Amino acid sequence: MRKRFIGAVAGLILMLVSGAALSQLSPPFQPQPSQQPKETTQTPKVAGWLRYQMSELLPINNAMAVTHIEYPRDWQVMPDYYQRRVTFSKDSNGTVSFTLCPVMELMNPVQRTASEFFQLLFQEINQRVSDLRIVKQDFPQSQNIAGVIFSEGRAELQGTENGMDMTYYVWIDYFYSSGGYFSVGTAIFALAQAPTVQFQDIKRLIFDRMVKTFVDSVPKAQPKQADQTTQ
Repeated sequence: MRKRFIGAVAGLILMLVSGAALSQLSPPFQPQPSQQPKETTQTPKVAGWLRYQMSELLPINNAMAVTHIEYPRDWQVMPDYYQRRVTFSKDSNGTVSFTLCPVMELMNPVQRTASEFFQLLFQEINQRVSDLRIVKQDFPQSQNIAGVIFSEGRAELQGTENGMDMTYYVWIDYFYSSGGYFSVGTAIFALAQAPTVQFQDIKRLIFDRMVKTFVDSVPKAQPKQADQTTQ
């Protein structure tokens, strides 16, 4: 699934990715189960799922407008058309929420890798979260795919927000290309959060499914076939 997603996105964005290069990519980061003592919590329940089409957020001519994501049917949907993000929230204050940015384009960015882009998200979260700290992260070595530098990363952070111990999960895919006078960075990322005592259950039952449905919705780029002529 991971290789298909990387190839599809790179193909949609830049139409440059080759199958041979895709085979060299590292597997996705799978966070290990929490080693903290378990506390008695109520297992989250999902009444049903709805689908959000990215064409509601992005211009129809954007390559990622064909994608979608599934979310719990009783969650609120809050699109941000300016930043091209959509947030799905279990409650009105966003204590349990999932934000997806299906595509962010940066012209001449300082950030060339997912780990460098992650610093922007860390600063964004840190503006509202005291004592924010990284508890787990994985940023595999970047890959050069037909002249496009692809990198990915996953991280878990913890901190205190509104007096509550919170855990945050960041998922990033980043594409960087340089064309002489200018360069382009394309980021696809998700940011999920929940109280620490509930986070692992919510991630397993809800957040992971949301990521998977989005990844699976990216169409696979088809290689161009040589023109055939009849004699």
